[in-house]
Amino acid sequence: MEKSAGLLLHISELPSKYGIGSFGIEAKRFVKLLKLAGQKYWQVLPLNPVGEGNSPYSSSCSSALDPYFIDLDLLEKDGFLTKEEITNNSKKNTGRVDYEYLSSHRYNLLFLASKRLLQSKTKTKVYNFYKRNKKWLKDYALFNILTDIYHTEWSSWPMNYRKHKNKDLEELIKNKQEEFNCYVTMQYLAYSQYLKLKKYANKNGVRMVGDLPIYVSYNSSDVWAHQNDFMLAKCGKPLFISGMPADDMCKDGQVWGMPTYNYDYMRKNGFKWWKSRICQTSKLYDLLRLDHFIGFAEYYAIPYATCLAKDGKWMKGPGTELIDIILNYSKADLFAEDLGYLSQNVIDLLNYSKIAGTKIFEYGFNSDKNNPHIPNNYPYNAIAYLGNHDNDVFKNFIITHPNDEKNIRDYLNISIYDDIIEESIENLFASKAKITILMVQDLLKMGKESRINVPGTLSKNNWSFRFKKSDFKKERFLELFELTCKYQRY
Repeated sequence: MEKSAGLLLHISELPSKYGIGSFGIEAKRFVKLLKLAGQKYWQVLPLNPVGEGNSPYSSSCSSALDPYFIDLDLLEKDGFLTKEEITNNSKKNTGRVDYEYLSSHRYNLLFLASKRLLQSKTKTKVYNFYKRNKKWLKDYALFNILTDIYHTEWSSWPMNYRKHKNKDLEELIKNKQEEFNCYVTMQYLAYSQYLKLKKYANKNGVRMVGDLPIYVSYNSSDVWAHQNDFMLAKCGKPLFISGMPADDMCKDGQVWGMPTYNYDYMRKNGFKWWKSRICQTSKLYDLLRLDHFIGFAEYYAIPYATCLAKDGKWMKGPGTELIDIILNYSKADLFAEDLGYLSQNVIDLLNYSKIAGTKIFEYGFNSDKNNPHIPNNYPYNAIAYLGNHDNDVFKNFIITHPNDEKNIRDYLNISIYDDIIEESIENLFASKAKITILMVQDLLKMGKESRINVPGTLSKNNWSFRFKKSDFKKERFLELFELTCKYQRY
């Protein structure tokens, strides 16, 4: 693989007239900017429906795409919505996704479009889509219907539904056929629009980079339909939840809240759920990031009874058993998010997999010359960032970390009068890493207001940042093209 470069921008961050980014025209325009800048990769965050805190890492289904990303203009073009209907759903881009507005307005419109589609000749394509994806799509549609009825987590549903009894679920489909068909149709629309976007990107020399979260949300169709695959009590609640112990990033540790896996049960059925998941997810991308790779070697389990990170303990992960399955079943190339403390078990597993690891420039300047995140220490088999979606934007990072700024300037041998962001980007591109990826916020030198996520928080502003059309200055992308060519990443 030749050296190359890319940009990180989630679909939700794109400009649009309807409250959130979509798979429509602005996504294609961004592909053109990537091509203009000589970038080979477009990295997005998980495309699943957002969950608690509007996080794409806490979704109601690991195989579904977020219906909010369905482009309304394309629905109007295809005749499933009218101009007046989508105009009434327009919303000024304030630089933030308004999820409250979307939850109260968007689904009614998508249901309307779905009903019209099912009355058209396109309905045959929907039925074929359902047959191909029934393994996860049936449970996803049922989960949404039951959530609409009871407005609670699945463990509080009536016993026959909580236990996922097929006879009762088939009866529910008959009684709620229209709703069931609409939830299926929305997934057909989302998949159709995204795959057309991916085809367009690939045609323009841009590969799509996706993300496979290691865990899934407790309140999801995945856990509800596959309860034996997770560490759950008889009442359905988790026995253990995922997280991390205290470290430099989080002094009190992190409690993610997702249930841990029942690996003993999974081994007995040959990791069937994982096989299905990796096959489905990897269809969508050319390169796939394995989130929290550490967890495949050893994972941190926190008792649900206390939900305190300090009460957790490290447990042995599935190791090579599951990694072999992921390597064999993935249709996309892979790389590892191996950030955090790396035990020898993690290092050995990464070496065994032979996939690239992740390096973060922001982590490199604690005065340790052997720090693996210093660009001089990057191996070729690495994906390198200034920072990713879990980090502060670089402009604010250097403002709030004066010691790191001094160490970076010393490392780069630049004065306080030199542009530290520009020099840092160039140093990243000059490294040995085979792929460098910049958050668009860092390319455009944006401030703290543009940060996409602060880990471990449920702030209203988390996962909500959006770009405006005026942010995408063509001149800046042409400058990136020159830098990309200079370091032979084009």
